[in-house]
Amino acid sequence: MKKSLLQILLILTIVLFLGSIYFYIKIWNGINDNIALGNAAKMEVASSQSDQEHAKDLRLSMAKTGDLRNKIDDFFIPVQEEVNFIELLENSAKDMGIKVVIGSVSSKDGTQTSKGLGILSVSLTIDGTWQKVMQYVALLESLPYKVNINNAEFSRTSDLIINNSVKTESMPAWRAGIQMDISTLNSDYLNLTK
Repeated sequence: MKKSLLQILLILTIVLFLGSIYFYIKIWNGINDNIALGNAAKMEVASSQSDQEHAKDLRLSMAKTGDLRNKIDDFFIPVQEEVNFIELLENSAKDMGIKVVIGSVSSKDGTQTSKGLGILSVSLTIDGTWQKVMQYVALLESLPYKVNINNAEFSRTSDLIINNSVKTESMPAWRAGIQMDISTLNSDYLNLTK
């Protein structure tokens, strides 16, 4: 009987030992799973913080480059302002006391390109004294837009211009034919300031 009691105790000890190993492994796996979940949560928080930092950096960058982006936007004529630009050309000529005739205007809309850039082509004729014609051409060249003067032809006309409506002195008249392209921007395609 002593032997069978010893055998039962031995079997019970082995079962308890194996049971404890099983529970130890179960607890160890649970701890590892919790550690893995904790690490995943840390990564998600870090990723979220990183996204927030990127968003903050982007907002800061947008704020810092606002003036430069406005200058770039001002470098192009907004498509909606093409008519105002033509009126500016005509009014500037009147203010200078010369005659400007707009021969043709054509617009290649910026919606045809993914960048929203277009071209406003203008042909015009300028009549006045040599000095005023050259001042007006200089004005065209110094416009705050991307302007390409593709062709400029100057000729002396047979007309005489009377200075200050007094017939004491007359000056030869000149004519300039100008063909130019001005870059336009369709703000629906590229609007960095908003």
